[in-house]
Amino acid sequence: NSDWTFNDTMSDDLDIHIFDFNDTNSLNISYDYKTNMYDENYINSMHKRILHIISQVTSTPNMLISQIDIVTPYEKKQILFDFNNTKTQYPKDKTVAELFEEQVRLSPSKNAVFFEGNYMTYKELNEKANQLANTLLKNNVKSGNVVSLFMEKSIESIIAILATLKIGAAFLPLDVEYPKERIDYILSNSETKLILTTKNFENGIITNIPKLCVDLSNKKIYNNSVSKANLNIIGLPEDLAYIMYTSGSTGNPKGVALRRLGIINMILSYKNILHTDDCNVFLSMSAVSFDMFIVENFVSLFTGKTVVLCNDEEQKIPVYTNNLIKKYDVNFILTTPTRINLLLSSISDISNWKSVKVVQVGGEVFTSELYNHLRQYSNAHIYNGYGPSEFTACCCNKEIIDGSNVSIGTPFCNTKIYILDDNHCLCPIDVPGEICVVGDGIAKGYLN
Repeated sequence: NSDWTFNDTMSDDLDIHIFDFNDTNSLNISYDYKTNMYDENYINSMHKRILHIISQVTSTPNMLISQIDIVTPYEKKQILFDFNNTKTQYPKDKTVAELFEEQVRLSPSKNAVFFEGNYMTYKELNEKANQLANTLLKNNVKSGNVVSLFMEKSIESIIAILATLKIGAAFLPLDVEYPKERIDYILSNSETKLILTTKNFENGIITNIPKLCVDLSNKKIYNNSVSKANLNIIGLPEDLAYIMYTSGSTGNPKGVALRRLGIINMILSYKNILHTDDCNVFLSMSAVSFDMFIVENFVSLFTGKTVVLCNDEEQKIPVYTNNLIKKYDVNFILTTPTRINLLLSSISDISNWKSVKVVQVGGEVFTSELYNHLRQYSNAHIYNGYGPSEFTACCCNKEIIDGSNVSIGTPFCNTKIYILDDNHCLCPIDVPGEICVVGDGIAKGYLN
């Protein structure tokens, strides 16, 4: 406005002036702002929002402040439809077990899993899972029941997961290093029907829980008299697939109940967004009780790939992990930034990671230093992923092609992400708020 003269000093970052200097009964709005903090586009967006607010309150003067919509119609279209345009078709009517059995039919003799120098083909893995599934049925485990896994990572842990899914039950992975009180609480709270283990339960780790335990090292489970054929159990996409317990930092741990639909959508997202079809060998470093384990093993086994399982020592000692990467020509790695830095710092040969095609990190902040460190050793696609426990493993992702431009990216397939304020209203673009996620990967809720 020509009536204003700037005096070259400014105490505030931004001032908004509403005035009628000439008594015309027409209000003007002016903005004084520090150009090193705001640009013209930001101020123009703010101006449009203010006009939108004025339009609402003048037409509906009795509306509550909490009901005022700050987001302009154009921004709302961007947020609701353009940014969240993620609808992707996929076979929602199939069960997780059917997806695995399809891969068995396609490549029965292909190696499905390696562990401590041993391997198992898709046909062998499927047959053993079917035999264990029959054992579960004989122990009166039914569809919808919870089966807890108390074991370290091994081929048996994969068999246990597949067998549980094949009968329509849900698996609940327990960390063998959990305190006894936490294990007791989770077993009781989840109403676990049966515990699968490779440990001797007489060691006192779990007590006072009257649950049936099945030791997977018992060779009778895989006796030739037990059927190896696929079971004909029908499941629904909404059925419970697995349960992950929260850390309990705000009280008792809560069991997050994840759906089968979420697993299938997750696999679709990794194929479409992270191009995992280009990878043939996946490394599994995570503990069974960590949701990264779901990605490492499900994306590989349900798409006909091979997964290499790290034992406890191989997971904790970076040199041993790198040896596995080189020995099996690993293509896909998923882990935390801390672990990636440890692995890279332990590489003795710059060609150690030449087979790696995709690296996804999550669980911690991705820094430009991490990007530069990775680029010293690998030309792989680098992705930064994010997802809360209440969503199936991961809800959004970004390929990092410049270490100075890092974010958690955009939503997975059939997933929508909104930034909401305290009243659960949409925040305008560039305005901070709370991340809220909805989509096919969302949990059914907290168990019980």
